[in-house]
Amino acid sequence: MAGGVPVEISTIGVCDGIAMNHDGMHYSLVSRETIADSFEIAMHGHQFDAAVCIPNCDKIVPGMILGALRVNVPTVFVSGGPMLPGHQRGRNDGPTTDLNSLFDGVGKVQAGTMSEDDLTYLENSACPTCGSCSGMFTANSMNCLCEALGIALPGNGTIPAVYSERLRLAKHAGMKVMELLEKGVCIKDIITPAAIHNAMECDMAFGGSTNTVLHLTAIAMEAGCPITMDDWDAASARTPHLVKLQPSGPRPLIDLYAVGGVPVVMHELAELGLLDTSALTCMGLIPEYLERCGRPADGEVVRTHDNPFSKVGALRVLHGNIAPDGGIVKKAAVDPSMMTHTGPARCFDSEEEAEEAILAGKAPKKKEFTEAVLWEVEECKRRGIEIKTGTTVTPELIAEVKPDHVIVATGAHYVMPNIPGLEGNENVVFAEDVLTGKVEPKGEVVVLGGGGTGCETAQYLIDKGIKDVRVMDTKRVGNGMGMRQLRRYPCAPALHRR
Repeated sequence: MAGGVPVEISTIGVCDGIAMNHDGMHYSLVSRETIADSFEIAMHGHQFDAAVCIPNCDKIVPGMILGALRVNVPTVFVSGGPMLPGHQRGRNDGPTTDLNSLFDGVGKVQAGTMSEDDLTYLENSACPTCGSCSGMFTANSMNCLCEALGIALPGNGTIPAVYSERLRLAKHAGMKVMELLEKGVCIKDIITPAAIHNAMECDMAFGGSTNTVLHLTAIAMEAGCPITMDDWDAASARTPHLVKLQPSGPRPLIDLYAVGGVPVVMHELAELGLLDTSALTCMGLIPEYLERCGRPADGEVVRTHDNPFSKVGALRVLHGNIAPDGGIVKKAAVDPSMMTHTGPARCFDSEEEAEEAILAGKAPKKKEFTEAVLWEVEECKRRGIEIKTGTTVTPELIAEVKPDHVIVATGAHYVMPNIPGLEGNENVVFAEDVLTGKVEPKGEVVVLGGGGTGCETAQYLIDKGIKDVRVMDTKRVGNGMGMRQLRRYPCAPALHRR
């Protein structure tokens, strides 16, 4: 219809739904690199002039983007589209079902709250058509981000796989790539720092999968405009959360399609001045794109910019002793009761061991963790470490620390603005920096925060030759949250590997 000679080349793919809970999951993320390599090999080997990429599963979308950036030819993405959602038994309306319904169903059968017959019904109906899983999971998140990046036509991420509209979209994608070829617009002309910025904004607004952070960060690096966890944190802080789709909310992806899709989200972000309007898309600059495709939000599926679900983004960056280099959580999908936890924790060395314990109904025993922490305290005392337990952080407590002493803050004490006397204190360092060898305190040291983390840190400092180490517990002995995780630090003392 628009000229050009098409040649179809296939690639591999790993389905995360099938790869779960066994060694297969170790091959999922790395398949992205194999897909990128195969794309690069096929394109360079045959010297193709342009590409229409037809991905649809988690790692295929970013893998093809990475490969396309390497060869840098005119490129348009058109995904296979999302599947339709399933429905509860005997209904064709109301709450929908999806892949997560199956995962939950297995747990419910194990807990005795669902029958085998009901689980069989879900197996046969939760994923009723072809297409990517029907919520805002990784594949659909990435397909929506292709629109935000400007490398796909509107509807790429939301038009259902089984709709005739999807076929029309594919034809228009073929026409569009020939137009880009004629104009000499390559994928690196589109994926620029401005495009990466806009994709991050959209990701925060529509609540994409946490895996998008992995993929978009890799894409930005390949495009020559790297981003960091700090950039993600800043995007989350400034961007409102406008859409709650499964698994964060009750609505399937098709609801976003029904109210206008990704362009509606982009319209609301533009109203707040959060989009970089210098970005080029396959349809022109952002202002032109929004004029043609954007429209105001409906207010329910997509909240208006002045009435968001949350004033901050759906994804948040976390820092702590479990993930010292940072971690990502989809805050929008976390029950408020799970935001904080004080109490026992059980750590496993493999996913298989964790699954076995969960399915066997084994719960952590508080006694064993309390005893473990008390063992740490006794070991500190045996080694001559002064430890003051059951205290509360006050300005007077901080005043007890001499000006030339180093304060090592652990656990909750990372949030220094909440601790009187710590904010702006140049003598404060973090336990994670000490235990990873980034900081080596000299002289006399006070460890603020006891339990496993504080005792582990104190014993490490003693082992490093620091003679005067005190522990101020601040009422935290007894929860045992840090000890077992701290064993994973490369500098953690061998004393605790028992």
